[in-house]
Amino acid sequence: MAKFDNAYSGPAHSMRELAYQHIRERLLAGEMKAGTPISEIALAQKLGISRTPLREALGQLAAEGFIELIPNRGAVVRQFTRQDIVELYGLREALEVYAVAWAAAKPLAAEDFRQLSHLVESVEQLRGEVERSGRVRLNDAEMRRFFAIDIDFHTRLVAAAGNNRLLKAVGQTRVLLRIFALRCDNHGVGQLAAIGESHRQILDAVAAGRGAEAQQLLAAHIRASMAERLEAFERIERERNLQRALAGVTPA
Repeated sequence: MAKFDNAYSGPAHSMRELAYQHIRERLLAGEMKAGTPISEIALAQKLGISRTPLREALGQLAAEGFIELIPNRGAVVRQFTRQDIVELYGLREALEVYAVAWAAAKPLAAEDFRQLSHLVESVEQLRGEVERSGRVRLNDAEMRRFFAIDIDFHTRLVAAAGNNRLLKAVGQTRVLLRIFALRCDNHGVGQLAAIGESHRQILDAVAAGRGAEAQQLLAAHIRASMAERLEAFERIERERNLQRALAGVTPA
């Protein structure tokens, strides 16, 4: 992550954009987990800007659902509910399945196919490395590597549809889901193998122009991911309620 040692003196809208992009990148990189408070003073000092454009950036992030602005507490990274996860995955499925039909309806550019194939192979390579290490689950560094590969694959797949507005909407949805993913267990090698095979089948269908098949495969892939996230959410809620019970606190 870049360091900002000097005060930034550009236009106000540029300072707001600087703050917005910095926070968004930290969220995507997994550096700010759900429920994390955001210190306006510390962040303004780090970026070398005043608190006014920073607050404007926080307002934009709140409007997009990334953070919450809580009275007397300030900005915090948003905590997700079960309904949030269902809605976000429903939106992701609607957008990506629509996009993949358009991508399959035209010849896939050679460079797009090469890059997507490389990403499919990267998942298999990662799985092999974990297996050879004798472990059954990815460590945190490997999970960050997997997330980067996975996001790149889906982003390039949507980009192949040639609709920039659609690409932006999918990107925002993926960032929100990425924040919650930081609270889930790391993938096992079996999950990684299944994801890699699913990616391969989706790419093969798109490259061959089989739009309906690509849509079915992608929808199933996204729903499987949603099921994993919901299972993780319910486990986290059970653990939280148990901790509250032990502390004598009634669940909200």
